[in-house]
Order: sequence, then C-alpha cells, then structure tokens
Amino acid sequence: MKYIMKTHIHQMLLALIISVAVAALENPWTISYQSFHTDGYFSALYSIDHLESEYMLSSYKNDYLDASAIFNSYIGNYQRGIQKFDLISYSTNIYDPNYEHNFLTKETEDFYPYPATEEIIQLTNNFRAVFINEAHHIPQHRALTMSLLKALYKKGFRYFAAETLNLFDEKELNNRKYPLKGTGFYSVEPVYADLIRQALKIGYTVISYEHKLPCNDNSTPLKCQNEREQGQARNLLKKTFQIDPQAKILVHAGYGHINEKGDEEWIPMARYFKRISGIDPLTIDQVTMTEHSHQKFENIIYTEIMKKYKTKEPIILKRNKDIWTGDMKDNYDVLVFNPRTSKTSRPNWLFSIANRVKKQFDKIHCEEFPCHVQAFIKSEMQDQSIPFDQFVIENSDDKNYFLSLDKSYKYLFKVNNIIKDFD
Repeated sequence: MKYIMKTHIHQMLLALIISVAVAALENPWTISYQSFHTDGYFSALYSIDHLESEYMLSSYKNDYLDASAIFNSYIGNYQRGIQKFDLISYSTNIYDPNYEHNFLTKETEDFYPYPATEEIIQLTNNFRAVFINEAHHIPQHRALTMSLLKALYKKGFRYFAAETLNLFDEKELNNRKYPLKGTGFYSVEPVYADLIRQALKIGYTVISYEHKLPCNDNSTPLKCQNEREQGQARNLLKKTFQIDPQAKILVHAGYGHINEKGDEEWIPMARYFKRISGIDPLTIDQVTMTEHSHQKFENIIYTEIMKKYKTKEPIILKRNKDIWTGDMKDNYDVLVFNPRTSKTSRPNWLFSIANRVKKQFDKIHCEEFPCHVQAFIKSEMQDQSIPFDQFVIENSDDKNYFLSLDKSYKYLFKVNNIIKDFD
C-alpha cells in the first residue's frame, strides 16, 4: 500500500512539474528566431528542440513541429525536417492501403512520364505569368524553379517574385545582387538564397509581393486569409503589369496561394490575380505529389508512380498533349512529381542543380561534435551572410560529407563557427 501511495504521489508530482513547465513555454517561433538572429542557425534549432517533450504536450505542438521542420531544412537536415512536419496534426493523410490498384491503373492509363523542366519550359510559350509553389520545409522544390530561370529569361520573363521577400530590402537586394538574412523569412535557407542569387545574376528584377497590412477582422474564418490573398495579387499586378504592360513574370509562392479554384469561402491569390488582371497564369503545383517521411502521409498515386517509374528527376505525366492533373484539373495546370531523395547524408537533388560540383569535406577539420559546417561565398562574407551550403556531422562515426558548391565562386568555410580558409 505504501508503495502504491508513493508511486501515485510521484506520478502526481511529475504531472505537476510537467504542467508547470508546459505553462511556462514561449512560442517556439519567437524563441527560435530570436536565437537565430543572435546566435545563428544551429542555436535556433537547439533552442526549441531541447524542449521537444514539453512542446509536444502543449498547445504549441504544431508550432513547434513547424518551426523545427523549417530550421532542420535550413541546416541541411532535409529528411528530419520532413519527418517533423508530417507529425503536425493538420498534415494531410490520404494514404489508403485498400485503394484499388485497378483504379490507379485506369486513373493514369496511357499517361507517361516526361521531364518536368523541359515540358514546363515549352508550356510557357503561351503564358505571361508562371506561378509555381513549394512546401516551405522542402528546399527540393526550390531547385525546380531554379532550373527554369535561364530558359524563361530567354523567353522574355524579366520579373521574379518570391513570397518570402521583405519589401524594405527590395531595392538594396536588386543593387547588391545577393540576399542577406534580413532579405526574407524563408530565403535564409541556402537553396532559396541561391534561387534569388541566380535570378539576379541572370538579369531578373526581383520583387516582393507579400501583403503586410494587419488584419483584425475575424467576422468570418477566412476573412484575413482572403485579405492576404487579395493583397498579394494586387501587389503583383502593381509591380509588374501596371508599370510594364508587356511584362512576363515568374512567381515562386507557397502552397495553395497558386490554386486557381479555391472554394466558396476561400479565394486564392492566383484566382484573384486572374480576376483583376485578366491574365491566366500557368500554375504548377509541387506540393501534392511529393515525398513524405512515410507512405501513410503520401498521395497514393505519388507512391504508385514512384514505384512504377523510379524517376531520378522531377516529372509530369502526359498523354499526347494532355497533362495529368487527376481531380485537381480546376486547381492547377500542372502537377509535378518530385523524385524520392536519397536517404544518405546529402540528397541527390542537391547535386543536380546546374553548375554545382561535389566537394568532399573531411571530418578531420572537426575538433568536436556535433560539427557544424558552413560554406560562404567569399565576396558576400559579412555578419548577415547566408551560407551557400551547410550541414551537421553528428558524431565522429559519421562518414565524410560532400558540399554542394557552385564552381563560379570562391569560398570561406566555418566549422563550429570558426572561419577556415582551405581548398
């Protein structure tokens, strides 16, 4: 009896300690971004991940998982970022093990895979606006947009708009020709930063278009969301076609902003843009058909197509001139199937980006573990610089990693925040 009472008291005390700890938690986004701006990428992630157990029991659970997914993607922990995001309670789970295989066969019958980049480039011949989306925790989606930049510029596209960008840095960014930490929210991720850098290098005018005005009207559930969508659309129109009637624009947005349909209550940016401009954008979705941490989180058609074709590059499905979009034909013009990534330390897509080369990093340069490795372009080096590439070697048993570097630049390296200059 005494043992039972002691156990019960211990459980009550433990529950009390946990409840007090949970009650004292701060918003993980606030903590992580404060730490990011004072101590950098790796400290930002640690600032919230060491409180994981507390956050998972709190009302901040989804915020924590979202922030952790984003910061894991920033430091090159791509698979871990996907794993974290898939645990968010509002993540879509449409996997059904009882899904009829013959329906899948009929659904995609006579449709075959074609390289997404080449096909999209051809499709743009008939469009003046191209909208492509991303999941913010998956940098792989930025690589596809990067692959379109040169070809679209040759076709007359001169404006590149990115949802992440801050208005106050827009003029300086276009003069400076590379982003800094204050340039935008998601653009501190190295692949996103290089997407912007390459657009500027090619000759694009890079513009921000986020709607910044506060909204306090909760009269309807989607009132503020629709206000944001409309503000984005108006900003795009104001900064491009209203000053340059013959403009062609490439827009890199997040998630459903490029949805052309929406519903009775939700009017996405793309739908509103078409309404006020009269210009029909080519909308390219990458979010629906993309890899997750487990098949149970994936679209079953994506899972089956990856099993069938085992593609190593982004693809679309075509039958003659028809592009397969399934039941999303009114939402998007193109559904891109991004390939599965290698489960090794560094994903294969990272080295397929144009002009990139592999540079082996020898862990002999690490004096302690975890070992944080960052590569910076020498000519951009300053306090607010964004790494060109970065990763973490967790322990001395890990194998040597490869950096993904553009051979156009010379680099300085930081190993656990100590600057190294080696070939």
